Amino acid sequence: MYQKIIEEIETIQRSRITPIQVARNGNTLIEGPAKRCAGLYFFYTSYSLSELKNCGAPPTASAVPISSLAKNIGALAGIKQQEDDGFRLVYNGVGGFSGSSYDLRSRILQEISSNDPRTGSLCIRQTPLNDLDKWRFSYVILPTSNFESEVDPDVGEQWDFQTEALNLEMYWRLHLGWPLLSRK
Repeated sequence: MYQKIIEEIETIQRSRITPIQVARNGNTLIEGPAKRCAGLYFFYTSYSLSELKNCGAPPTASAVPISSLAKNIGALAGIKQQEDDGFRLVYNGVGGFSGSSYDLRSRILQEISSNDPRTGSLCIRQTPLNDLDKWRFSYVILPTSNFESEVDPDVGEQWDFQTEALNLEMYWRLHLGWPLLSRK
């Protein structure tokens, strides 16, 4: 069951790799996903492994420790090596898991711009790796009963998103490789 869904997720997310932009007012601007949906998201970068290793300490205590992960696990065999157009997949996660407060779109934006010390995110704009031209993201919308979604899911039938989303994230990693900056 999971292998077919994981392969569908992979095909969709690879077809949706999208640039991140900055609006004139300085806010982060992304195309998709719509608000009030849930799913998996993926981050790609063209920063080199050396640049990732040397980016310094994370901006908050709970932020992803990019430098130490790149130094400590970058050469391990199970780390995903996928590249698309010069961008390497380095991170993935789940959005919409906690209900309507943090939908998929909000979670993607958190990874880019959050400086909340309680949030375990990449905090891209708060690191030396803040050139958004060197980052891309992708996403796949999954069915959820957490809230009424404004869009149809990309894959799967209605299920208990709270249970299945974390399983799909884990099984995707087991099947296709662990993203360099994903901690758990």
